[in-house]
Amino acid sequence: MAGPLAAAGLTPHPSDVVHSDFTRDGGRRAARDLLADDTITAIIASSDTQSIGLLAEAHAQGRRVPDDLSVVAFDGTEVSRYARPALTAIEQPIEALAAGALGLVLASLADPDRPAEHIALPSNLAIRASTGTPRTIPG
Repeated sequence: MAGPLAAAGLTPHPSDVVHSDFTRDGGRRAARDLLADDTITAIIASSDTQSIGLLAEAHAQGRRVPDDLSVVAFDGTEVSRYARPALTAIEQPIEALAAGALGLVLASLADPDRPAEHIALPSNLAIRASTGTPRTIPG
């Protein structure tokens, strides 16, 4: 089954993925690496906190969000609404995730031989001010 990138006709290059810790500084470091390529027009960060660092680094480099760069965050915590610009976010049901994880841990403790279980929870894309129409890339 094709993932969402493949379904959209996109094939990311390994250099398009930067691993960093889930902090503002981690977001800044990842943004520095990614924004070294001036053709980058969008970045998806793994957390709202990383996205705040990403926004700061983009601003420090003179990139305008969303005019030059669109930013999407995972989590969708309250932070995403109050960032400037407000972050487009893939909102995760944090309380349901925590309750589901706790339930799986407790079930595993009660029955260590229990087979692994997969739980899928819905998410929501909240479109805010950090995303826009991609700019035209010169060349």
